[in-house]
Amino acid sequence: MLTLLAASNSIKDNFSPAGRFPGGVGQLFSDIINIFIIVSAVGAIIFIIIAGLKMVTAGGDPKKLAGARSTIFYALIGLVVIALAFAIVQVVQYILGSKIPIT
Repeated sequence: MLTLLAASNSIKDNFSPAGRFPGGVGQLFSDIINIFIIVSAVGAIIFIIIAGLKMVTAGGDPKKLAGARSTIFYALIGLVVIALAFAIVQVVQYILGSKIPIT
């Protein structure tokens, strides 16, 4: 009977997701969310820099200036969405009582 119980525990341990991921599945998702937030924030900042360069090199052309302004506007909206997504994840974790930090 003890060998059967020991065998069932070892099978259960082999199939648990925590055995495959050092911090568990929650930590894996936390790391993925952090990577997405960082990549999207860096992308938005790059778009703001590119739009600033377009604005400087527009030479007074109203179409080019309007295009650069809209690029900056949408990049800023993207940064706000990123901040809101981070805040929403924090609120959901607080409500669910999750102990996995997303920083």
